[in-house]
Amino acid sequence: MNYYGFFGSLIGALLLTAGMTSSAQAQNLIADPGFEDWDGTVGNPPNTLAPLTFWYEANGTPDHHHEDNPAGSNLTSLLPCPTGNGNTECGVPHSGKGVLGCWKGNGADGTKEWAGTELLQPMVPGACYKVSYWVQNKEDHPNFTMLTNQWGIFFSETMIPTFNANLINFATRADQFVTCQEVNDGTDWTYVEFMYTPTEAYTYAYVGYMGNVSTSTFTAWSMDFQIGFYAWFDDIVVERIEPLLTASDDQTICLGDSIFLSATSNFPVEWSDGSFVDTIDGIWVKPQTTTTYTVRTLDGTNCALTQDIVITVVGNTINPFSESVCASTNPFVIDPGAGAGFWSGPGITNPGSGLFDPGLAGTGTHLIQFKPSGDCALGYQVEIEVTPAPVIEFSVDEPIGCPPHALQFFDESIPPAASVLWTFGDGTIGNTFNDPLKTYFESGWYTVTLEVYYSDFCKAALTKDSFVHILVPPKAGFTITPKQPSTLEPLVQFHDASSGDPQSWFWSFGDGGTSSNSDPSHEYQDAGIYPITQIVTGALGCADTLTQDIIVTWDVKLFVPTAFSPNEDGINDVFRPAAAGPLERYHMQIFDRWGGLIFESNDPQTGWNGEGRNGKPLDPGVYLYTLEVAPPSLSNLPSTSKLYSGELLLMR
Repeated sequence: MNYYGFFGSLIGALLLTAGMTSSAQAQNLIADPGFEDWDGTVGNPPNTLAPLTFWYEANGTPDHHHEDNPAGSNLTSLLPCPTGNGNTECGVPHSGKGVLGCWKGNGADGTKEWAGTELLQPMVPGACYKVSYWVQNKEDHPNFTMLTNQWGIFFSETMIPTFNANLINFATRADQFVTCQEVNDGTDWTYVEFMYTPTEAYTYAYVGYMGNVSTSTFTAWSMDFQIGFYAWFDDIVVERIEPLLTASDDQTICLGDSIFLSATSNFPVEWSDGSFVDTIDGIWVKPQTTTTYTVRTLDGTNCALTQDIVITVVGNTINPFSESVCASTNPFVIDPGAGAGFWSGPGITNPGSGLFDPGLAGTGTHLIQFKPSGDCALGYQVEIEVTPAPVIEFSVDEPIGCPPHALQFFDESIPPAASVLWTFGDGTIGNTFNDPLKTYFESGWYTVTLEVYYSDFCKAALTKDSFVHILVPPKAGFTITPKQPSTLEPLVQFHDASSGDPQSWFWSFGDGGTSSNSDPSHEYQDAGIYPITQIVTGALGCADTLTQDIIVTWDVKLFVPTAFSPNEDGINDVFRPAAAGPLERYHMQIFDRWGGLIFESNDPQTGWNGEGRNGKPLDPGVYLYTLEVAPPSLSNLPSTSKLYSGELLLMR
């Protein structure tokens, strides 16, 4: 048949891994894969399958085209073939001279044309077959879009379908056919290849459109029922795939040794132990523990062969390193008691001693091997986890202050340590899990160190030089003038003798008086012991205090006449001593020359008028006097008194 615009759009799906090879003994079960074997009948119509030897019309009227039957064939030797005229007046087979043409009518129930052939031998249920063909979309008019897919091969036990090929739901027969899924809108020959496993011993194969319109790509430039799709098939192959595989036997090796595993197959192979290597020869492996390696053929079918090879590693005992190790730890010997042997693995810098450098190994979990000099069965592995070096950091709330200065330290290390040791720079240390409180009593610069401990193999320290500054406060000091003040000299001048650049002063004079002058003066009203306090303040409020007592002594000055004349002339009529200074007690006595008491007085204002005890005036002459005076009792000094005596001349 010759249809205007009735061309099937080819869709090819290549499902096998590129480069897959089939068995050299594989047989194509299709007797005439290229539609070349025919009786040579030339005529019109020449496009039925009647002239073919091995192919027949299983459904509809599929076409046979051959270059040697030019009377009605769409094949021609005209090259290049003209396109764009909306028909198929020319075409070129993929190979040979013949092709098969199949039609799919427009619409969900459009006519399907199938060609059938008997397989050279029945298919084996459960076996694996490679099914391939070349297909071409014969629509060649750029303005008439014709797109479809699901062209393929259906396998059957009967020569003619037992169902209506135009109406069947192919989903119910999914185990009997293979079709292409990709959409092809060109007119080039496309190769399609599948892997297929039959469920029955099928003996026939049908070629044509094998799909449901509802689940396929089905696009036509017109929905007219006379419009449809036309596709050509060539070089159809149905071959049984029989992979072969021979691999190495199980082996036993010592820890640290390598071994070559080999496999031979008529397909590429894949090795697996968690990673994959494709090779037909084999792989070198160096397992750390007993490992099973699996090799399988890459034939793309469920008939792939697999084989397990168990490599037993002697001396693969893994001993976890019990201590926490961090990257900042100094190199150390992993097992001092291991004996003679060879150490290997990340971070090993001395294979003979097993010296391990965590910084060189880097963070992560490392497997270190020990292979003894003797029996490898005595070997083992050590698993060491190296954690990142801790970040040591600390701070303080007030790094500058005056003595005594209390500071709060804060451990900001990451991660928090199991224990810490602080060195404060003043000869004291502190080991506490909490942030310590420290008091500095002396001025100066202090270097502070924080050591953190995570394990014997994870320690770190941070030192901050001159981290704490305790300021030097001014030194209080003063002198006084006079050095021995008294009630007769009660005004005291204070002289600042402090050092260290004081900025302000405060004085307390002990009697309630104060001053903020640097060199104040103060007058005392009474004798006593007075505590003098000087507070000098420097930068940032650093201060020093000095308290010293000063003694203001009691003193009195007496003026005692040596003679008086009680003649009532108003001049020196009374003997009365004069006192300069405070007095609490006053006692004056007058005696005659024989010691007899003739007058006494306790009142400084009451003097002797020259009369005797009987009130009569005494004769002129020399008399004796005594005078005892004492300070006021309000003084905080011990009570003292002064005694004066002398001769007195009485004149008339």
